[in-house]
Amino acid sequence: MDKLDLAWDTFHFYTSECHKQEDKYQLLVGTINNFFKDNRTPTRHQRKRLINKFCQNIDLLFVLYKKQSDALDEIISLSQENEEIPIDKEVDMASLLSLKNVTITLMHELNRQKNEYKEFLS
Repeated sequence: MDKLDLAWDTFHFYTSECHKQEDKYQLLVGTINNFFKDNRTPTRHQRKRLINKFCQNIDLLFVLYKKQSDALDEIISLSQENEEIPIDKEVDMASLLSLKNVTITLMHELNRQKNEYKEFLS
């Protein structure tokens, strides 16, 4: 397996892991929203548990996005270095850079949401 194949496999692995963690994130947000949708106020113990689970989820998701971003950096670097990229591995550089920017934006948004939910549930 060459370096480009390994970089793509790494990217796909972390993308898959991100999807799993994003599903857990959506469930946690739904749980938090359900407390307030029904005009129920979570107890202090429930809030603390929700904050801890939410922060752990976001921290793990952040790490996965970072690893996905690192894999994208490797793909970009190898694509720029390699003059003969197989057709099935050829991707427009603008698309790779755009995906990298989206991933970085997601990381910033996660930090923002983490702080907002922590403040909201405290």
